[in-house]
Amino acid sequence: MKKENLCIGEDDLKYLYECKTIIGVDDCGRGPIAGGMFIGFVSFKYDFDPSHLGLNDSKKLKDKTHLFDDIIKNNSDFHVEEISVEEINSGENLNNLFGKGFKRGLEKFNKQNSIIFLDGEIPSNCVGYPIDIINKSNYDGTSWHVAAASIIAKNAQINSMLDLDIKYPNYGFKDHHGYGTKKHFEALVKYGICSNHRFRWIDLEKIKGKLNVSK
Repeated sequence: MKKENLCIGEDDLKYLYECKTIIGVDDCGRGPIAGGMFIGFVSFKYDFDPSHLGLNDSKKLKDKTHLFDDIIKNNSDFHVEEISVEEINSGENLNNLFGKGFKRGLEKFNKQNSIIFLDGEIPSNCVGYPIDIINKSNYDGTSWHVAAASIIAKNAQINSMLDLDIKYPNYGFKDHHGYGTKKHFEALVKYGICSNHRFRWIDLEKIKGKLNVSK
């Protein structure tokens, strides 16, 4: 496997030298129109060196994320928290739901002497969280812990789509992973919305217009 290690781990090394326990956090599945959103949490064990793995943002690794899954999970404390499609269909703001999932997931960890690395903005309902949070854009491309969190979240989202493909084989979930592709739109027009679609995000009339379908 070619190592494309753009994660230099500068912040990881800094806080590990300070004997901090790092918990990297990233999510996957904000954009699809089906299924849940998944939040990955990874804290590498002290005796494991992730610098040699070639970790990177899961989007840049494309179809290679599965190669890292067991390595990450066997050498870390980890958790994947799902924001269910039912929660998303409640109409609550997605960032607010992420914040709730963020706090639920962190309950799985011993937070003593910990610091959290978060890709992106701190959710408004997590401001004032009683553990230090360092957040940066594109953190999944510079931090080993955040990159690993992005990878296990991505794998969880893909696996959920493979399961949905078995349950609903007409929609092509194994190919588009729930995103709004032409094939997915065509299936929606033909078969309608299934129970795992984010129905509040889907306007069939607009989709028909894009596809130039009269009925």
